Amino acid sequence: MTKRRTVCKGRSLYAKPAAAFKPLLGLLLTVLLCGVANAQDENASDSLEGLRTLLSNDVSIGEERRAALSDTLKTAAQDRAQLEQLKNSRRELEEKLNNSELLIADYKNRMRDVQNAPATIERRLGSNPSLANIETELSIVQSQRDAWSLERTEALDTLSNLAKNEAAARDRIAEISRSRADDSPEITASTETSDLEDRINKLAAAIHQRLLDTELNLLELRLRSGPSLNSIRTARIAWLDAAIAEADTLLSQLLEAATKMRQGAAAQRATEARRFLSQVTGSRSELQEMISTNLSLVDSFESLSSQIEQARQQVTATRKSIDEIEQDADLTKRRLNVAGLESKLGEVMLTRLASLPDPRLILNQNADRNEQIATVSIKAIDNEQALRVLGDRSGFLTATLGDISNWSNAETRTAERLYIQRRELLQENMQAGNTLLSLLVDGNQATEELALIVGDYETLLTANLLWVRNYAYVDPQRVLHQLQTLHSSDPALRLKNHWPQVISDPLFLLLFIVALGASLHRRITAALENILGKPIRPRDESSALIVKTLILTFLAALALPSLLLLTGRAFYVAAQGDPVVMGVGRALAAAGLVLFVLGSLRRMSDRLGVGRRLLKWNTSRSDAASRDLPWFNVAIACSIGITILGRASSPTDSGGALAAIGSIATAMFLLIVSLRMLRSGEFSGDRILRYSLQIGMITSASIVFMHLSGQLFAAHLYLKALTGSVAAVIGTLLVTNILQRLLIIFRSSLERKTREELRARAQEAGSDESEESNDLDAVASLSDAYSKLLGLTRVLTLGALLWWIWAPALPALSILDAITLWSTSDASLPEGELRAITLSVLLLALLIIAVTSLITRHLPPLVNVVLTEWTSVTPGSRYAAGMLMQYLILGIGFSSALVMLGFQWEKVQWLVAALGVGIGFGLQEIVANFISGLIVLFERPIRVGDIIHAGGADGTVTKINARATVIETFEGKELMIPNKELITSVVTNWSLSNSKLRLVIPIGVAYGSDVDAAMKTLRDVANAHPEIIEDPAPYVSFEDFGDNALVLWLRCFALRDYPRVSTELRQIIYREFNAAGISISFPQRDVHLDASEPLPVRIMPSE
Repeated sequence: MTKRRTVCKGRSLYAKPAAAFKPLLGLLLTVLLCGVANAQDENASDSLEGLRTLLSNDVSIGEERRAALSDTLKTAAQDRAQLEQLKNSRRELEEKLNNSELLIADYKNRMRDVQNAPATIERRLGSNPSLANIETELSIVQSQRDAWSLERTEALDTLSNLAKNEAAARDRIAEISRSRADDSPEITASTETSDLEDRINKLAAAIHQRLLDTELNLLELRLRSGPSLNSIRTARIAWLDAAIAEADTLLSQLLEAATKMRQGAAAQRATEARRFLSQVTGSRSELQEMISTNLSLVDSFESLSSQIEQARQQVTATRKSIDEIEQDADLTKRRLNVAGLESKLGEVMLTRLASLPDPRLILNQNADRNEQIATVSIKAIDNEQALRVLGDRSGFLTATLGDISNWSNAETRTAERLYIQRRELLQENMQAGNTLLSLLVDGNQATEELALIVGDYETLLTANLLWVRNYAYVDPQRVLHQLQTLHSSDPALRLKNHWPQVISDPLFLLLFIVALGASLHRRITAALENILGKPIRPRDESSALIVKTLILTFLAALALPSLLLLTGRAFYVAAQGDPVVMGVGRALAAAGLVLFVLGSLRRMSDRLGVGRRLLKWNTSRSDAASRDLPWFNVAIACSIGITILGRASSPTDSGGALAAIGSIATAMFLLIVSLRMLRSGEFSGDRILRYSLQIGMITSASIVFMHLSGQLFAAHLYLKALTGSVAAVIGTLLVTNILQRLLIIFRSSLERKTREELRARAQEAGSDESEESNDLDAVASLSDAYSKLLGLTRVLTLGALLWWIWAPALPALSILDAITLWSTSDASLPEGELRAITLSVLLLALLIIAVTSLITRHLPPLVNVVLTEWTSVTPGSRYAAGMLMQYLILGIGFSSALVMLGFQWEKVQWLVAALGVGIGFGLQEIVANFISGLIVLFERPIRVGDIIHAGGADGTVTKINARATVIETFEGKELMIPNKELITSVVTNWSLSNSKLRLVIPIGVAYGSDVDAAMKTLRDVANAHPEIIEDPAPYVSFEDFGDNALVLWLRCFALRDYPRVSTELRQIIYREFNAAGISISFPQRDVHLDASEPLPVRIMPSE
């Protein structure tokens, strides 16, 4: 491409001396001023270095003061470097202004050259260029084109942001002026009489003052030179447009020429190979096999060549689409900055949005391309292995052809030629395969980039279209035009003409079979009534019965919906790409799907429906929900179908009047139904249903208001999200209700099975009510854990579905990005740049905190259930794992939220230090308890379920919280023990290494009792009790001769329920001692009176 820099012609410096010498005088004055400034800067530089040396050598300055002065010198050096940059910028700007007329004339001459003599292949490469020269020129022109495109984008961005830059420059000028007014006017001081600190501060102030002066002059010059710079930019953009257009034309020519030459070269190479093989003679089967293999390599080379050209075209087309969409997006942004959200611009943006490809379909191309990459890679490996085998020529010929020593000379030469050809073909196949792999990888990267750009552009358009108002849809003429469009498409005629394609469609055939099954509507209904009309005992309920009745209910509701779905699919297939006829098919299918879902719900909520009979739906709530279903089914199906028809007949203006009528009717129907259901008062007990109805009512009312305010695009977007949310809520609640009912049935079956096993065991070895109670409690505990897990799953599933449904509407919240709350530094950004903390970032941080709190609240039960089912860890280990994961998620969630809000460690070090001092005085006990709790969870000297003695009481550990541990005493009281005491005090853990607990029961028998019989009785009682373990065996000892009894101790070990076992042992011992005639002594006192003389008796008078 020809570039030419012209000079100004036809001008005489002597014609207008004053005008000619003004620029020279200005330039001379600028040079003088720059020289003086440079001299000052050199002195400043010498002073900075000298002061830095003096500071390092001065030992009288303290370390803290030295560090502060060093920072001052460092800041002064940075100001000096920035001062040099500003001076260079000013010189460049002055040079550009002085040469503005020359630059504009140069750009115009370049444009004239492009228009008069456009570049062609012959002008650049000659008449017969080689393929290598064309490919080299392709890379050169593409690089030039990319550079020009980048320059054009930067220039257009500068023009778009001109008003913002000028406003920022004025604000900066005002800020500098205020700063200069606040500073001291005198900075000079005698360096001989001032100390070192005074000299450093004054020099730093002088450099900073010169920096402000230079920046002020540069900003003022930019404001004054605005018109001239805009003229230069406009001329430069016009030339860049012409140059890019010329480069595109040349690239198209070069690509076409390169494609033809590559295809010709590949075809010629394949033809030559086939010609050679056709001329090979020889009747040996080994040679024929080599010829066949070489022919397959020729075919593979042709296939690879074809794939290479196809991949090149795909990459080129993708790159072109990327460039076009980027330019379109930049143009849209500039229009928005200049014109704002006007209705005309809104129509253009709707057209752009409708023309954008689907990012998901774009990314689907990568899947096919990845399969191609895998296939080509395998072939490349095979070719490389074959080439390695060909390296040993004699070995290959012997392995392939056998012994050729007795072959004729002609046959030997033929084998040699075939060997050489195979090696060349393998090398060419390997080279072509590597080229294809490179292009496929480039295609994947380009496709991902295109999908990302399309997604960003779609987000930009959606975010702005949500706030565009347009009342054009109220025009009656548009309704007539849409109806005429639907009528002129003639769907029936298309269905008639493309009937063979319809009946060969697999989905149509499947729907046809479903419709045939649904035609047995009466039999299905009778079978359903026969099952649900009979009394159903709890023992007869099963998962198979629920699944069977659900299938029959769905089939009974498919009578009319199956016909609509079948017809809609037929129209969709017969459309053959016609968007209007495809819209008719989608409308019918959507109406059928709505009728099927709502009809199924109505049948399930009937008096003999599966919802009331098996799923145990609330009767009054079902009546309130199904009261409006008969008319709501038909109304909502028709309104949704009309909306889809409108979007199909007029896709560029949000569906026009038809879509507006259908969508506002849908919103009104949803508003009426949700309001009536809320007013019934039957849904106040279920939070999810109540909140869903309230949110649905508010959203429906908002959609109606959007219609009235002209925001049709926003209304359609939010209505789509609302209907999807209704379907998600209904589906999630229905599925979780079925699973919960199945869980109840499973629990009942497990309880019955447990009771039967315990009853059979009791018949064999005697009844044990406590054991039966424990087993049933374990079943109930497991069922409760599953119920909690199911509830958490319902919440998380519903949240994920709603997030996915409302994701397209989230760009509307981009307006929150414009509300900046504060700014903070970010290490990931260039030095000096700040990251804005907007209202959307704050809301997202609060959402992260809320989700973290929700997860941590339900995490311990979930961990307990998972570890119970799939591991064999102890309850204490399960509790410790749940609490540690809870602390971990809390830390991650809150730290992530704080990082989003701009909190950084280096900024809060002083706060941490202050907190450390505060902790040392006031919060040390709380922190000590928290750290002690972590130590308990990690070292596990105490676990949940352990029996300990701490705090002056005995009990079982039930919880280990952040501050204190809760133990339940044997009296049923809960005792809170600070964690610090568990670490610093003596704690007795009776079940640390094992769960065996020794029971010691002291018994006193009366003097004169048979001690051996008493000890034998105690031993027999302990051995007979089922909770007393055999190893170590129970032991009875004669401890002492007491004041009132012979003291015996029974020592034995139990595994659980220590208070109950101890009580039962005492009861049995008392009964056995009574039966054996062994008396349990009690304290006795003998009173002896001295009767050697009469006792004095006196009667005291009453007071």
